[in-house]
Amino acid sequence: MANTLFTSCLTLAALALSGCVEIGHKPPPADWPKLRVEVHRVPGSVVVNECARHIDVPTFINACAIVEFDKNLCTVWVSSEFPDAAVLEHELLHCEGRDHVGEDTFERAWASWRSAK
Repeated sequence: MANTLFTSCLTLAALALSGCVEIGHKPPPADWPKLRVEVHRVPGSVVVNECARHIDVPTFINACAIVEFDKNLCTVWVSSEFPDAAVLEHELLHCEGRDHVGEDTFERAWASWRSAK
């Protein structure tokens, strides 16, 4: 479980760092769970601290989404200092199982978690 969580978080943080990474049009896995979503709009320093609890992040990050399949939860941390609706929308797409163009990190994380059950 920890490895799956780490993989999910790593991808999400990388996405948040880039700020311009496109979400692919490929649908999420057919059996992707409907995750409960919690959104926290907090100062940027809190975003960095919360995201860094799961992955290595640089000193600046606008947002990240932390997926915890065992809790059926996707927690989105968004900087209140940069209130861009597109950033939140991007993170919420990750909560729905969407990957970046050319990536399959969420798909692999979900498959790995399912096979470990």
